[in-house]
Amino acid sequence: MACASSGSIELFIQPYSTQSLLCVLGDTPAANEARFHAGRLCLGLTDNPTEARVVLVATQGQGDEDALETALHGSAKHVLLIASRRKAEKLRSVMRMRGIDEDQLARLIAPAGPDAGAKTPAEIALSAMVGVLALIRGHAQAPEGAEGMQKHTAHGVERGTRAKSGATEIGAPAQDNFVNPVCGTVVSIAHAMHVENYEGESYYFCCDECWTTFIKYPKKYAAIQQSRSVRPSRPQSL
Repeated sequence: MACASSGSIELFIQPYSTQSLLCVLGDTPAANEARFHAGRLCLGLTDNPTEARVVLVATQGQGDEDALETALHGSAKHVLLIASRRKAEKLRSVMRMRGIDEDQLARLIAPAGPDAGAKTPAEIALSAMVGVLALIRGHAQAPEGAEGMQKHTAHGVERGTRAKSGATEIGAPAQDNFVNPVCGTVVSIAHAMHVENYEGESYYFCCDECWTTFIKYPKKYAAIQQSRSVRPSRPQSL
């Protein structure tokens, strides 16, 4: 270096791996944000879950079961799912029904990242990517307690899933809506993700899990729906 001071320089080299480290499944805002974060972190991305070390399922109610089954059938060392613990347990049951064994299910991690009170898709994706990075760097995630699980559900994952599928929180206006008999969510009839006919009645669902549960126990949830439609009569005043 032509420098009169005969000084020294420091070179900072940032390695970039051409190996596919991550596959993000889903066509949701959170999935797109996760891909953006992965690009900023220089993580090798692939659309093929069989080529990745880690798979992040960010479908959020849009084909959860098929995406999760594809990921668990693949060779990825870890499969992370953006979902609450309650929803993840339902999906684990569905996976068992589909023939996924316990060794394959052992690779599933949900919620995908630490509870950071995430609300927006960008925040949810950022939290999930912390979980992805921890696994890639060899840092196991600490288990989340019941209190953390409740906060995680209340602050975005379940709520984001319902909003994406056209559902609203309980207590929303009843016009053109239907109360999902499985989870009690008010679903927009025009934007329901699934519609199932049972004994001449139509039932509307906000996500794959509720629909699958209804199909498994239709009589049970049909009775729940029927009991909701019955209104106690008012006693006539004398």
